[in-house]
Amino acid sequence: AMLVRSIMTSHSDQLRSALDVVGEGLEGGGVSLNDALADNPNCAHWALRCMLANLQVWGSLGTQCEHEELDADIQVVDHDIEQFLRKDDDMQTSVSTQSLVEIGRSLSPDRFTAYHRRLARARVGQLCREFKRRHNTLQSALTQQVGCSSTCSGASGNFRQHLQWSQNAESLLRTVLFHLAAVESFVSSLSCFFSSVDLASALKGNGAMLEPKIDHVTSGYIMHVDCGHNGLLDEDELRQLDLHLRAAGFGRTEHIRVGLHTVNKA
Repeated sequence: AMLVRSIMTSHSDQLRSALDVVGEGLEGGGVSLNDALADNPNCAHWALRCMLANLQVWGSLGTQCEHEELDADIQVVDHDIEQFLRKDDDMQTSVSTQSLVEIGRSLSPDRFTAYHRRLARARVGQLCREFKRRHNTLQSALTQQVGCSSTCSGASGNFRQHLQWSQNAESLLRTVLFHLAAVESFVSSLSCFFSSVDLASALKGNGAMLEPKIDHVTSGYIMHVDCGHNGLLDEDELRQLDLHLRAAGFGRTEHIRVGLHTVNKA
């Protein structure tokens, strides 16, 4: 423990921040990688597979205006969705209720799904670039410290004790570098996968289908809510629910805007 504190204290904040880029930034269907692993400590491999499946099927939640990650052409195409999803308190420019109603009539659940999948692709690419940048900084600092540990092993005092300390320090640093490289390899592979899936082509009018094609008759759709269990849906969430119910042809959707709660299912 003393060795770890001595060697890693000066790097701990950078290391934690770099890992949080992946752990918090990688999110599928509203569940981050950190949450997926924390909730399943004894089934990490299964939790990772489920989170990646959610990322592919549901995409990432939120909007690009929160992260400014989508390409310019996608921003233009998805402007209506951005307006529709944006919380009323976050509106930089006022959008009338009538305008939101008209926007909602032009949208469909499939367009929302495609949007969130494109958002996932953009976030993974941005996350990969950011982690590589932080990894390079850490790698430079840690590699320099490995060299220092090797050259300083014969300093004053008990030679054998210093040699053992130096070898342990070098082993620790190389282990950290090895695991950082493994994380970068993981996010790079994920970014390459999404880059190979031509999600943008469907937006540019060439008739291409989103790949891989998801059968939403089987999988359904996802809707992001912030209200928690048994809480009240806000205006943004009611707009989304109204859209999904209208698309499904369910009930009297004109009167859906009052008296709705989320249900906590056992």
